[in-house]
Amino acid sequence: MLTTLQSEVWIIETDEDLDTFLGKTILVEGTISGLDRLSAYWIGELKG
Repeated sequence: MLTTLQSEVWIIETDEDLDTFLGKTILVEGTISGLDRLSAYWIGELKG
């Protein structure tokens, strides 16, 4: 689950282990696949 800076909540669908991103600012690229779901094809941490 991802909460945006605008307080929107998205459920991220991916095979990737998301535990490494807990508490970090990330960028997710993917396709919206429902009202609150994002099928991610790339996830990365934003630095700086």
